[in-house]
Amino acid sequence: MTAKRGNTEESTPLDATIKQKDPEVKRRDWGKIIKYASLIILTVQYIGQVMMLDYSYAVANKLGNKPAFHKSVVLFFNEMFKLSASLALFSIESKSVIQAAKNLKVHLFDNFLDFMKVGVVAVIYLIQNVLNIYAVENLKSAQYAVTYQLKILTTAIFTVTLLGRRLSLIQWISMVVLVAGVALVSIDAILVKEAAKAAALALGANVTTPASSVDKSTSPIFGFACVLTACVLSGFAGIYLEKILKTSDVSIWVRNIQLSLLSIPINFIYMALFERNQIARLGFMYGFRWNIWVAVGFQAFGGLVVAVVMKFADNILKAFSTSVGIVLITCLSIPVFARYPTLYFIGGATLVITAVVVYSLFPYKKPKSKTEELALQSTSTDGDIEK
Repeated sequence: MTAKRGNTEESTPLDATIKQKDPEVKRRDWGKIIKYASLIILTVQYIGQVMMLDYSYAVANKLGNKPAFHKSVVLFFNEMFKLSASLALFSIESKSVIQAAKNLKVHLFDNFLDFMKVGVVAVIYLIQNVLNIYAVENLKSAQYAVTYQLKILTTAIFTVTLLGRRLSLIQWISMVVLVAGVALVSIDAILVKEAAKAAALALGANVTTPASSVDKSTSPIFGFACVLTACVLSGFAGIYLEKILKTSDVSIWVRNIQLSLLSIPINFIYMALFERNQIARLGFMYGFRWNIWVAVGFQAFGGLVVAVVMKFADNILKAFSTSVGIVLITCLSIPVFARYPTLYFIGGATLVITAVVVYSLFPYKKPKSKTEELALQSTSTDGDIEK
């Protein structure tokens, strides 16, 4: 009886410990599921956004529509979608619509100066999004996907200069490899464009020649200039937004709401300055078909997914996600657009993917001080003595 009682007393705490650990184990499991699911969704979103924009331009070229659509109208609906989704998610987070409204009053009116800090990012993101649309218009989707990875270089430079962080030697080497890869892809774009022009002249722009490949209005050089400028803006905006997020405890959904509320009027200013006559002549919804709505949905959804990825995933997994996206966009371009990668492109894409992965795998590590080394040595010595 005593032995049984002793066994019972010993087993009860163990059972209690197991039961206490169960919720923590479940939280970790859900964290892993959310992390990998968000990365898969981000990869699909990125591929969908780039491919659908490219497809929209290809359809417009076949129909002879110039422009394919109004860029400011696309960006307007993008912000409206993102604002609606952010409001819904913030209401869920606040557990009631009334509480969400009260919280928003604080963040939008009571803390008005903090709200206006986001205005800088809103202006930058508007310019960046316009440049990205011009880039996709003038480059093939796979070329754009590879070239846009220059944002890693610009972000690294702003991280060092503005935040005072350091990069490892291997990371700096990977940046050189990244630039070399993008240079090969840019050469590929120019050569493909010249070959398309020569084919159009030789065949008299035959019907069998893909319309997107003989479009004389596109310019790879202008496309690369747009991507480079967008990458610089992306790097600065990312670091600026990171500082805002880390110096305040404001919800990521509130920041998305603030960005959209500021981006919409700024977008209308852009619309009035650059596309007013075009919209008056062709109509507000000109060029909008199912593919444009899908592209808008992908772009708006991307801003929300990035927020989740920032919270749950690390840079290494995001790098692999980017690499998978580049490969899949290249592969999908073959059956969809009849675009076969050249040796220049394959070489450049390989260098870029390698650079992205290596940059994430080998971050800077602060050298250990002599005190830390002595402490580690003493710990290992104590362990050997105990053995």
